[in-house]
Amino acid sequence: ASRLRRVAEWERIEGYISGVEDALIRQILQLRFVEGLSWQQVAAGIGGKNTQDSVRKACRRHLERG
Repeated sequence: ASRLRRVAEWERIEGYISGVEDALIRQILQLRFVEGLSWQQVAAGIGGKNTQDSVRKACRRHLERG
């Protein structure tokens, strides 16, 4: 049953992420919560002038909007 719960939770998370309209937020969520990267690694993976603080804050703002 524990494995089934993990699979169901994984599917729920991936379903949520795939439904996010903003491509940048979708990428942040994917890197952080699916791939398990640190905020610093997420920022590096996205590139540009993104910092670990900027991607963390963008993620937090998105999740708080619910």
